[in-house]
This record gives sequence, structure tokens and C-alpha cells, in this order.
Amino acid sequence: MIISKETSYAISTLLMLSEKAYSDKYVDIKEIAVKLNLPYFYLSKVLQKLVKKGFIKSMKGPKGGVTLNKDISELSIYDVIVAIENDDIFKYCILSQRVCNSDKSCSLHNEWEKIIKQLKLFFQNKKIISLPRSYID
Repeated sequence: MIISKETSYAISTLLMLSEKAYSDKYVDIKEIAVKLNLPYFYLSKVLQKLVKKGFIKSMKGPKGGVTLNKDISELSIYDVIVAIENDDIFKYCILSQRVCNSDKSCSLHNEWEKIIKQLKLFFQNKKIISLPRSYID
């Protein structure tokens, strides 16, 4: 399993907004896109999901933009994955694009299920703030 581009963009933005230079102010989405070298329109759609989940808040107008709405030290990578992609990504079969279940399982189901549980736990325990600053540079 690889974290999607959307989730990666969301994590990068949250890290950037947590930096001292950007804390407690609204940052223009274009500024974020330029600093992180991300496509503006795609980033805008990702940020809409973060607003919807309450991780950031937005304000329109000349002094508008986005700012953190939650303490980033409380947010895990798992929280962001679920906000962007839903929990469903932890339910898919390794061999197909359908939800895995015990009734119609593939030959790898039991092993894959153990790995997914470990991966989910890893993401739940890994806080966004613990990621290196080089992640956004």
C-alpha cells in the first residue's frame, strides 16, 4: 500500500501550516502550492476535504486562505488517510481492487490481513508532527 498523492499533499500542507512562520494566520492556497511545488487546483480539492473534516479552516477574500483548526500534535497519519481516502483502503485485497473478506478470500488473505492490521496500527501511532521537516522541502 502506498499513500496516495492526495494524502501526501494533505500531510505536506499540514506540516507547512504548523511552521512558526505560518501559524496563527491564513495562508493563501496559491502560496502553499508554490512553496510545496504542488498543482494549485488539485491542492484546492485536497484542502476542501481537510476543511470538511475540521483539520483546517478556510476564509475567503483578499486576506483569506487556510489555517490549522486542530492541534497538529494530535493528528496521526491514519487520521489524514481516513480524511482523504476513507478507511476503505485498509479493506482491499492485495490481489484485486475489491474489498477482502473471509468468505471469498484469496490465497494471501490471512497473511495480508495481519500486515494490514500492523500497517494501520503504525499509521495510527505515527503523528504528523513527528515527520521530518525535509518532507515539505
